[in-house]
Amino acid sequence: MAKSLHARLVAYRPFGERIGVLAEPVSFSASMLHDDDGAISIEYSLLSGDAQAFDRELTDGLEVAVEVSDGSGYREPDNARFVITGRSGKTDDRTKTITYSGQSIGWLLSKAENNDSSHLIADGDNKGKRPFYSSNPGTILKTLLDENRQRGGVATGLTLGFDTAKDAGGAAWVRKYTLYYSLGTDLQTILSSLVNGGGCDWRTSGRTLKMWNADSTALSRDLSKQVILQLARDIGEAPYEESISDLASTILVEGDNNLLFRMDNPAAPTPWGKWESYSSQGGVSDKDTAQAFMQSTLDDAARVRGQYTRDLVISEVDSLPLVDYHAGDWITAPTVTHGEKVRVQEIDLSMRQGEGLSCSIALNDIKYDASVRQAKKIKGITGGASLAGSEGGTTASSDRDHRVPKAPLGLVVQTDAYIGSDGFAHGLATASWSAVTEATNNTAIEISNYLVEWKLHKDGALWHSAGTTDKTQLGFGGLDCGTQIEVRVRAVPTYSDKLGEWSSVFVATVESDTTPCSVPSEPVLSSELGVVTVHWDGRTSTGAQMESDFDHVEVGEGVNASGMTVISANQSGQGDYLVTGLTAGSQHSYALRSVDHAGNRSAWSAVATVTVASAVSPEEVKQIQQDLADNKTALQDNTAKLDQARKDIAANQAAQAATAKELESAKSDIKANQSAIGTANATLRDNTAKLTQAQKDIQANKTGLDAANQTLTQAKADLSQARKDIAQTKSDLTTANGEISKAKESAAQAYAEAHSKNHTFRGSDMPDASKGLIVGDLWLKTQKYWTRWQGEKNASPSLLADFYTYWQGTPNNSPSVLVPLADRVIDTLVWDGSAWNHMGYADVENNAKQIEQAKSDIADNAAKTTDAKKAAENAAAAAKNAQGTADSAKSAAGTAQSTADAAQTAAESATATAGQAKDAANAAQTAAESAKKTAGNAETLANTANVSANAAKSDAASARTDASTAKTDAANAKATASNASSVATQAKATADSAAQSATDAATAARKANAAAAAAAGVANGKADVLIQSTAPATSMRKPTTLWIDTTNGANTPKRWNGSTWSAVTDKAATDAANAAVKANDAAKTAQSTADKASTAAANAAAQANQAQAAAKKAQTTADGKNLIYRGPDEPAHDGLKPGDMWWRTQKYWTRWKGEKNNSPSMLADFYTYWLGAPNASPSVLVPLADRVVEVLTWDGTRFEPFDLVANNILASGTVAAKHLAVDSVTAEKIKANAITVDKLAANSVTTEKLVADAVTAAKLAADSVQARNIVSLAITADKLAANSVTTSKLKVTEDMTVALLNVHKIHAGDIVAGAVTTDKIAANSVNTDKLAANAVTAGKVQAGAIGTDKLAANSVTTAKLKVTEDMTVALLNAHKINAGDIVAGAVTTDKLAANSVNADKLAANSVNADKIVSGAITTDKLAANSITAVKIAAGSITTDKVAAGQFKGYVFTGAVFQSSEAANTGMKLNSTALRMWDSNHNQTVYLDGEGRSNVLTGTFQTRTSGHRVRISPDYQTYAIGGTETFTGDGLEFPAYNGSAAYQTHPTIASVIQSNQVGAMSGLDLWSGHVTEHDPAAFLQLQSKPIKKGGTGSGGVVSRVYILANTDYDEPDASKKQRASLTLLGDSPNGSNVWLEAVDANGTVGVGANIATGYLYLGGYLGGITNRHTFQSINWRIYQNATLTADFTVPQTTWSWTPTKYGRYYGVCNADLNFGSIFMHVCNTGGAGSMQVMGYNAGNGTYKGDMYVNAIAWLTK
Repeated sequence: MAKSLHARLVAYRPFGERIGVLAEPVSFSASMLHDDDGAISIEYSLLSGDAQAFDRELTDGLEVAVEVSDGSGYREPDNARFVITGRSGKTDDRTKTITYSGQSIGWLLSKAENNDSSHLIADGDNKGKRPFYSSNPGTILKTLLDENRQRGGVATGLTLGFDTAKDAGGAAWVRKYTLYYSLGTDLQTILSSLVNGGGCDWRTSGRTLKMWNADSTALSRDLSKQVILQLARDIGEAPYEESISDLASTILVEGDNNLLFRMDNPAAPTPWGKWESYSSQGGVSDKDTAQAFMQSTLDDAARVRGQYTRDLVISEVDSLPLVDYHAGDWITAPTVTHGEKVRVQEIDLSMRQGEGLSCSIALNDIKYDASVRQAKKIKGITGGASLAGSEGGTTASSDRDHRVPKAPLGLVVQTDAYIGSDGFAHGLATASWSAVTEATNNTAIEISNYLVEWKLHKDGALWHSAGTTDKTQLGFGGLDCGTQIEVRVRAVPTYSDKLGEWSSVFVATVESDTTPCSVPSEPVLSSELGVVTVHWDGRTSTGAQMESDFDHVEVGEGVNASGMTVISANQSGQGDYLVTGLTAGSQHSYALRSVDHAGNRSAWSAVATVTVASAVSPEEVKQIQQDLADNKTALQDNTAKLDQARKDIAANQAAQAATAKELESAKSDIKANQSAIGTANATLRDNTAKLTQAQKDIQANKTGLDAANQTLTQAKADLSQARKDIAQTKSDLTTANGEISKAKESAAQAYAEAHSKNHTFRGSDMPDASKGLIVGDLWLKTQKYWTRWQGEKNASPSLLADFYTYWQGTPNNSPSVLVPLADRVIDTLVWDGSAWNHMGYADVENNAKQIEQAKSDIADNAAKTTDAKKAAENAAAAAKNAQGTADSAKSAAGTAQSTADAAQTAAESATATAGQAKDAANAAQTAAESAKKTAGNAETLANTANVSANAAKSDAASARTDASTAKTDAANAKATASNASSVATQAKATADSAAQSATDAATAARKANAAAAAAAGVANGKADVLIQSTAPATSMRKPTTLWIDTTNGANTPKRWNGSTWSAVTDKAATDAANAAVKANDAAKTAQSTADKASTAAANAAAQANQAQAAAKKAQTTADGKNLIYRGPDEPAHDGLKPGDMWWRTQKYWTRWKGEKNNSPSMLADFYTYWLGAPNASPSVLVPLADRVVEVLTWDGTRFEPFDLVANNILASGTVAAKHLAVDSVTAEKIKANAITVDKLAANSVTTEKLVADAVTAAKLAADSVQARNIVSLAITADKLAANSVTTSKLKVTEDMTVALLNVHKIHAGDIVAGAVTTDKIAANSVNTDKLAANAVTAGKVQAGAIGTDKLAANSVTTAKLKVTEDMTVALLNAHKINAGDIVAGAVTTDKLAANSVNADKLAANSVNADKIVSGAITTDKLAANSITAVKIAAGSITTDKVAAGQFKGYVFTGAVFQSSEAANTGMKLNSTALRMWDSNHNQTVYLDGEGRSNVLTGTFQTRTSGHRVRISPDYQTYAIGGTETFTGDGLEFPAYNGSAAYQTHPTIASVIQSNQVGAMSGLDLWSGHVTEHDPAAFLQLQSKPIKKGGTGSGGVVSRVYILANTDYDEPDASKKQRASLTLLGDSPNGSNVWLEAVDANGTVGVGANIATGYLYLGGYLGGITNRHTFQSINWRIYQNATLTADFTVPQTTWSWTPTKYGRYYGVCNADLNFGSIFMHVCNTGGAGSMQVMGYNAGNGTYKGDMYVNAIAWLTK
């Protein structure tokens, strides 16, 4: 089924959790290799949305995994986890693109070393090395990794997928080796040596290291039948490379300890006979191990080595890399001409934005990845060096030869540059020299190889190894291009133990990359709104990808390639470049050229041309200005209306105050009436009886009362109508108050604008109130201090500073900027007349709340006023009625009394009573009229308020409408002003560009003039070039003048020949003249264009300033209409409009946990402060939601910082002259065209204020034009006055000198003494007559210049001769030496030829002892019995002269056997003891016959291999899963199961020191276990301080801990079971004991704590056979039973297995939902049973099942 490959990157924390997918890389490339480390390179822009994974320092660590998918889900293939170790970028890169590089996670093995010194061999040939005897690769690697893990190294985060017995596929290890490793050998080297030696293969899966037997089918699967790749279908490109250079037929192998043997290779081809090779097996000293390592070398040396790189098709194919096959698998693929079975050695993935994913594979066994190959060279993996051991092999017979090889001669270093896989140029050096064949004593010597070193050519630089070779040439790379290096070499002898002398140092300069990248493709141009977009597709002119060393493209502007001017140099890939400041309708041409990492530039691309589109027209600018004028008029109208609204509000407030006074008066009347009512009620009660009688009398007079009642009813009706009128008045008043509230809101806004005239203070300290603060002043409070964590967040001290810093570019690789905290506003406060209060958004909200409250208060007051009026009116009416009633009652009482006294007067009394009733009715009528009048007054007041409110409402609505219109107009004006500003900016840029073009054109004109002059024969540098149609002035008739006659456009070059102007007809001259004319015309045109553009720019800028000022005025009206957001998180962007504000509040706050700067700081979302004295007054908690730390405003795309300065909060027209401080009006504050002549002070108009061409000659003062004011080439001949060019004005050139000399010849008197130097004298000009006598000294004669013909006869005497060997030979040929010619003693040893002194040449007795060479008298030279005792020198018979067993049976007394005569050195054995000392003269061994004070220091063991006892000092242990480590002494019992070591061996360790609490005492005991994950046990006894320095029962605890678990190696407690006993003697917390059994489901056990007195039990109740502590039961006694009242549950027996000892007591209870049934035990104390019975003590009947719970406990 066809499928496609997809890939993505996933970030992880180092040895930690997954961060997330890196979805937006610019590019990445990753390599996955078989048996080797790959590499990764990632380009990522920090501007991308998911770049937070890279927002960290390199030291924080980052892992990146490559995940692949065929469409069925992503997964991480093997060897696809990488660690990031480097990054690079450019600080000026606006895309903030960083390149990250890293290696496979297996590379971390290079950071783990053989550093355990406790296992080194103490003596022998391998002294100081770490041995592994007959060990498999799993044992070697796991041992070293376990030790590294204990040291806290990289192994702590790696998981092993193999063990010491089996490989990752579960197969037993096949090969075993005996190896010796030196300290410091890293594990990557060791693993590579095992791989290259055929011992194993490896790969990583995530963070798991897996190892297999070499060529295991579990790793290297044979997929050659399933995966068949074909050209065109599966493979895009197929380059190849083959080599037979590494073929070898016979290999000489040399190891340590004189191991030397030869291995033949019959499988190797021999086209030119046997090819020989050599391999050093450092660290290997037995032949079997060396042969095992060499077998893979022989296999490789027997076949052609080929590289077959294949670019794969990964879309719609049947087999995908990293999905269907991996590095190490065997597949079928085409090599050179056909398909064959090959191994996948490497898989490379790469991706670049816009280009998609690509993949290639390397087949067979040659890989050319430069970085991996170089790493191998450094580690000595390739080239046969140190295949198996930790260092190079030792030489044979090194103790027999101490000669030093001579220094190599003829050292030459050549350099070259190449492009590495990182896309950058690197240097490659090749050193060659002559072979060394002799030692320094001039004897022949064999050379094994050569050591080459290099260093930078500067003082203090360190030497680096370039490598070793057995040839006389070595190449090495990784050098920095352009640097100078020093190289030296020396020979390493084969047999001597002395290294050779260093050669002379050769200094070489590393070649630089000088080849540029390809020419980019033609840019695509477009224009819109006055802006030109230059787009590049990121490819070459041929459509190919840019080379790997491509860095960026330069954008150039010009009409052709030769005239391009670079306008941008930061385009790093496909994308757009924007060009602004262009004139609408103008044409512009652009081209691109590429720049590589070395700075090489390509040729320009094809030129593209575009016409600039217009942005805005002058008509639109005029319309903007008209709109602004209309807005200004509308704003004035709104201001007038707002003033009227303020007046109406003031009137309403006065009416409200009057109403409040009336309310107080009504309250007073009510109180008085209430008092009168109380008195009347009392009187009324007293006269009730009398009134009853009076009522009887009144009945007789009912007729009179009826009339009165009718009057009273009418009064009540009138009163009811008055109440309705008052209610209507209340409703109207409420409506009016609502309108007043709205008016007040407008007034509040106006008030806020009025208060914008206050001062604004800034700083961290509170402004001084004595400086004249006024209500409404603002204080922008800045931050005084800043804190940062010293270490981990919330777990380290925080540090105090009054600044903070940030990087300008790459962290740790760019300048950092220091920002004082005085620039950081954290709060805004407002002065209320007595104190500073927080303002910020909170006060804006408070203002709104206050306005709302004011509205509510007005409404409430209006309601209260109405209610009060109503209550007053009702009270007045009630008082009137009550008064009438009281009067009536009083009168009735009087009448009743009179009736009682005299019945005859009853009629008169009744009449009087009727009169009183009528009076009461009249009083009620009066009260009704008064109430009606009061209601009328209230209605009038309400109407007045209503009218005012309606007017205010109308004005407010109008103001809102006008404000909305103003806001819209302001927005339009602002946009128009922005467009005008853009036009001005573009005009300015156009002017600048035109000015630059004019300058360039002037420069080109000058160059053209010079070229024309040179072409016409006028020497460059002195010519006056005149371009005109009229003949030059008389003063210009000179040979140095070139006149280009422009008559009729002929442009004829002419020169003055002394009498006339003659034409120069040479074509080069005429062409140059034409070019000069064109260049000058172009310069004039460019200057004119620049002048016009500058004028246009000034005009556009003025218009833009006017439009901007008008927009600001309009915006002032509309500013208050934006929304304000508040909170710590950024508001959602949907619905925002420019000008909306975000008052960002503080989200968190920190405080010290303890001592300042010396304790962690804590995080909170609030802070507190004291109301008074600290610790002696209440504290206030302030949520950080109320703390505004920053004010920002929305600009349409993002929130930008916004300070509350006057410009942002003042209403138009509120700032008058009196409000301006001295020097407060700067240039940017002044409106365009506002400065008229009368506004200018003396000397106020500077250069930049003048328009182009505004300064005419009449404007210039005398001597005002200085040199810097004159344009280049502006001073022509006609500008110079006669005799104005003096000597001091001349810049003398050669041509000028020649011309002057033609006029004035140089005489002797013109030459200064000593002025004629060697370079001034022409060749052969000094002849014999020019030389003074004795002038020619020895120093004047050139070497070899005096030939035979120059010597006079007999002029060469003996003293003149420098005698050489050749001269001597020549003389001896002419004159033989006789005996008489030899001086006595002249024939010395070195004058005698070899073997020239024979026996007949020796005189008798001439050969004495000092004539005999040491060692020359051999056995055959000695006569029998010639060596007598007197011939033997004292002490000359040493150990090696005595044969073994010669002293058998002898007894030596008083002797001392020692390895050194020095005191406290080596070994000494005498008659009393054996003593030994280490290299520092410390005694390490003392053994005497008594055995009372014997000493053995260091590690001691009972045997060297197999099970044994080992005593180790400084033994370290650690808590599994914790950070605490312990130090003490160890007693180990290493054990083996056959040849395999136990997973851990039994050990007893003492503890005397902890890294956390210091000194302590303890003893640990481990059971050990045979294989990984076996159960094991542990015992620990401790006396340990609670914290460092603790002593006594309060500071130290004792602990006994016994543990047995089911899997000792499993760190996850949920995956194993354990049983433990803990005894803790802990005075502060109570001594306690815990016996537990634990698994994933929880804990069962018993605990007790003496401090709490509690016994803790966990688990079901169980027991031990015949001795259960508890017996328990729950059983059903009855099923579906009916238990009536008083029912007795008969005795039932509960029985169990009887206990052997003791008896049981118990309790029971009924278990049912019926409260009156009780159960109890009848008898207790039985060993195996007890009876229970029950009783229904209630009145009800229970129906259903009945259960009983019972428990019994065992007692003695």
